[in-house]
Amino acid sequence: MRVLLDTNMFLDAVKFRVDIVAEAQKFGVPFTLKSCIRELEGISNGGGKDAAQAKMALQLARLPAEKSRGPADKAILDYAVKNDCSVATNDENLIKALRTKGIRVVRLRQKRYLAEA
Repeated sequence: MRVLLDTNMFLDAVKFRVDIVAEAQKFGVPFTLKSCIRELEGISNGGGKDAAQAKMALQLARLPAEKSRGPADKAILDYAVKNDCSVATNDENLIKALRTKGIRVVRLRQKRYLAEA
């Protein structure tokens, strides 16, 4: 099984100092989408604390990145449905959409480990 890491998973990993790749490996082979990488790049080009965290998150995001189109959340939902993979995210709206499609969701718990939602 593979586990797709959402943009906010990388940002939370930096924010809470979690080895998100090692945690994700408990649920399968971690990977991300190019849409998530582009989203991190966009945030990193901004200013302030979020930009600094996004720059660090891009270093963590050196995983295999599958091609994708459009906004990251839609790309994640489409990819997960077509390829039957788990998704690691803390985005409430995305979690609801994934659950309606029967996709397994993994979340960051207690700011230190991943657990099935």
